Amino acid sequence: MITGIALLLHSYSTKDYQHIFGGTFIAGLGIHFHGLQHTLNWPDHWAVYPFMIGISFLIRSFWTKSQLIIGVILTGGFAFIIFSERIPEWLHWIDHPTGFLDRFWPITLILLGFYLLNKKR
Repeated sequence: MITGIALLLHSYSTKDYQHIFGGTFIAGLGIHFHGLQHTLNWPDHWAVYPFMIGISFLIRSFWTKSQLIIGVILTGGFAFIIFSERIPEWLHWIDHPTGFLDRFWPITLILLGFYLLNKKR
């Protein structure tokens, strides 16, 4: 976590924003693992990691004005998956799609990566 925060502070002080993504992700990992050790109700779910990637995209997009949509989609989608275990009774129809994503999320991320690599600029 200290490394991530140092990387973020260095990026902000030198106005070199290429390391904001990595610094945010490393700081997020540190916060997550600290929360797992010291907080009882901290979510221990696989979707926390792509959620942190989405947060990293969002924070970088505030400074570089690019990739905001990817950050919003990842953050919103995976936040919904993290908290889908606590949904109200009238939203239980969503269990089937989130169960599908819970089972096949690696394939979904690989396909998304291939799409982003082959997308014409």
